[in-house]
Amino acid sequence: MWALGCILYEMTCLQKAFEGENLPALVNKIMTCQYAPVRGPYTTEVKVLIRELLQLDPAARPCAADALRVMLRPQIRAPSISSQLVRRATRSTLYKLDPSSIILRPVEDLPKKIVIKKIAVSCTHTMMLSFDNEVFAWGWNNYGQLGLGDTAER
Repeated sequence: MWALGCILYEMTCLQKAFEGENLPALVNKIMTCQYAPVRGPYTTEVKVLIRELLQLDPAARPCAADALRVMLRPQIRAPSISSQLVRRATRSTLYKLDPSSIILRPVEDLPKKIVIKKIAVSCTHTMMLSFDNEVFAWGWNNYGQLGLGDTAER
């Protein structure tokens, strides 16, 4: 759990929690829990979690389940406003690049007011998920690999 604290600290502060000129200096900083506090746009819960994970006494550190609960808590509180706004106020247009002519062309046969949530593209297939949870698939289908119940080319 202490190592998780070190990783979270480095991710939030963009520097290592403990640094020293030499090995004895580094060990001294670790043994005295000497590090700068987390600053920036992080919740108080995340800052406290990192502080608790970096405690010297292993028994005083939170368990993995508690750490996970703290990290997931902000996501559980409220649905994402941005995803609600995306669904209400925008639409998506998907383009295909023709590399031989360097021309972008819109993909035909998609609903006009679709909002794309996720897309996966390979050289032979494309799968797309809309915010309305509709799945669209096209590409090679000679063995039914698109999963649409037939072998029609799309």
